[in-house]
Order: sequence, then structure tokens, then C-alpha cells
Amino acid sequence: MAPLRLALLVALFSPPCASKKEHPGKQKKRTHESRTTAPFPQFTRDGAVATRAEKSPRYDADKCFKRAGTMGHISENPNRGKWIHPPRRPSTTYSWTPARSVSAGESCLERAGKGRTIDVPSAAAMRKALRNHTIVVVGDSLALQSYLSLSALLVCGDGDAARVGDKSGMVLPEHGVTLRFVLAKFGVAVAQTTDSGKDAWFVDSKGKKRTIRSSGFVEHVRPWGSRDEKPRAAEGVVAALRALEDREQEVTYVFNYGHWLSHRRSDVRFYAQDDAEVSYGAGVYAQTHAVLADELVNGMRASHRAVFLGLSPWPDDGPSRICKGDEPMSRGARQGLAAYPPAKGIFFLDMACPLARAPKSAYARKSDHRFLPGAPDLSNAILTRLIECESSSDPRRRRQPPAGGERASGTLGRNFTVREAPARKNST
Repeated sequence: MAPLRLALLVALFSPPCASKKEHPGKQKKRTHESRTTAPFPQFTRDGAVATRAEKSPRYDADKCFKRAGTMGHISENPNRGKWIHPPRRPSTTYSWTPARSVSAGESCLERAGKGRTIDVPSAAAMRKALRNHTIVVVGDSLALQSYLSLSALLVCGDGDAARVGDKSGMVLPEHGVTLRFVLAKFGVAVAQTTDSGKDAWFVDSKGKKRTIRSSGFVEHVRPWGSRDEKPRAAEGVVAALRALEDREQEVTYVFNYGHWLSHRRSDVRFYAQDDAEVSYGAGVYAQTHAVLADELVNGMRASHRAVFLGLSPWPDDGPSRICKGDEPMSRGARQGLAAYPPAKGIFFLDMACPLARAPKSAYARKSDHRFLPGAPDLSNAILTRLIECESSSDPRRRRQPPAGGERASGTLGRNFTVREAPARKNST
């Protein structure tokens, strides 16, 4: 292996030092925040999706994922092969135009984006927009789709950029772009126990119990912590924060999860601090967001940020409900992030409406996932615009870390007055 390649891989993917100091100090009471929920991102709350047929797809998924080193994510699970856009079906690209009524919000994107259309950029434009940036995508299989889309949009086309890495991450050395993926289905730390049963089950959107193949484990999720331990972010999130905490380069953590929290299933349990079992839904979704945001604001530099994408809509979620209302899970996410505004580097960018506005043909057959190339590329186009807009290369936009090494205090609430989401279909 060439020395440059070896050095890059060691620097980017080696585990953090065990002797790294923790963030000391007492908790400070937060007094500046009076909201009970984070602001809804008006830029994506409503608008129009335009579709445009292309003679050839934006990228050839099979060839592109192999070139990007990400094909292992597809080949290791036969069901993921269905994510690749059928070669005989006309390819479609999407664009998003926010509603004219969008008002200026806290983010640079909202202040500058009224009525502006966002198209899926070319690979050259993506590499330019994310130059000298590190993107860490965190979450479940829908987050994996975001990661695969980003890898394709960056690597394929316009000269096919050279890359270094494997399926867990890559570097484009000529452009200073780093891309990593962290699997964290629940956002927070979980424990597993062995399940000897042959079958598991979940409750679908119609309230019917459906049998599924057992993974052999039961997930025990404690977003409120336990009697003896505080709630913790997923191990992969903590490792990424420690590995990148001294990096002055722009770093963006992107969170996309929630389907595992939105419906009842036999292989997942949620617990309160007293170890009492609690229900799935908006309340637990809110608490996971609060735990993650608290960990992030105390581990990120002034040039770092975190973007929570909100719950991805299901195939039967029509835009009339998603784009006009305040969906319970979305409201739960905003409630969990209420104490962590953009000034702290925490952003809520709900992609539900743009994705719900995309046609049904954007979905892979009998799945809550979408074709690649396709709608995930549009989500990444909007995300890239936000990252580009909020770049802290302008010193005036740089945030100040917690003073004196103290941890910033957040609202790790115990109760949320939100309605539980209805039972939903299984998601992998």
C-alpha cells in the first residue's frame, strides 16, 4: 500500500486514544432557551418537487458503488439489491422549490432560500461544495442510503475522483473530503440479550401483527439511562466525536433514524431510568434526540455541526398530511432538540415533505426505502446546500465551545407531552 494511502487510513479510521480526557465540570442551568420545541425548518416544510426524466441515470449504481468502495453494503444483504434503480426503467432526477410563504428562520439556509430551487448537483459541484469537509452519516438503513448516495454523488461523474478507504469511510485526497458511516439504529447506546425464539414479529401500519425472521437478539434501549448511568449516545457516535474532536476542518454529523422507534416489535424494548418499560413512539424519539444533542454540543469544535433529518416518511404517507401538519414523530424530534438551537451547532432539517412530494415510483418495490439514484440524492442536495451555507469558514459564524472546559447543560427530559405515533411497518 502506498505511504500516502496508509497514512490517510491510519489517521482517519484508527480508534481514539484510551487516555483522552473527558469533559469535566458541573452542569450549568440553561437560561437562554424558552422554547418547548425547536423551530420547524420552514425551508422544507412545504414546497414543490419537480421530476425530470434523464436518458441515462445520474450515476450507474452498480458500477459507481464498486468504484466508491461501498458495494459491500449492497452485496451483504440481498434485500438491499432492490435499492438499485431498475436499469430498464427511465431514470428520474428531482428538484425542490420551497413554498413562497417560507419565512426567515434561524438558519442561513432559510434566510437565503426563499423561492430558490435546489437541484441535484453534479459530482464536480458536490466536491467543490464539500471541499475540506468531513461528513459523518449516522443512523439506520435509511442513513445508509444517504451515505451511499453521498458517496456516488461525490465519486462518480465529472472525472471520477480518486478515493481512499473502504465501505466504512472514504477520503477524496485531492479535494479534502472525508465521508464516514456509523450504524446506530436507535441513536443511543443499546444492550443485547440472546433470543432463542425462531420468529419475531412487528405490528404493521394497519395494526396487524406480522411474523419476521428472528435476528437472535433482543435490543434493550435506555434513552433515559439507568439508575447508575446517564443516558449515552451510541458507541459509534462517541468514537467519532473523540476521533474528530481536535479536527479544525469542517465536520458535519448527519443523523437519519427513527423507524425502529416508531412501531411496536418483539425484538426491541425501551426503558425509563427506573428500568420500567416504556412505549415506542414520539416520546422516546424526542429523548434520543436530546441525548445525542447533549453529547454533540460538548464534543464538537466551533467548526463542527450536527444535522438531524427527522423521520423519513413511509410509502403511504401522503404529502397532504406530511407537508401541512405537524407529524407526531417530527414534533417529538423538535421537542428533543428544543434546548439546542443552531447557535449551538444543532440543526433540524426535516426531509419528510420533499420525500413525500416525490412520486410513488421513487420507492423500491415493497419497501420503505427509495431507489438509488433517486430521492435520497435530492435529500443530500438540500443537506449540501445547508452545509455550504452554514460553513464556519467565515469567522463570524464560528461558535464558541463551552467555557472553561465545562459541559453545556441540556434538557434531558423525562416526560414529553406528545402523542405516540401509530404503529408502522418493519424497517431494516
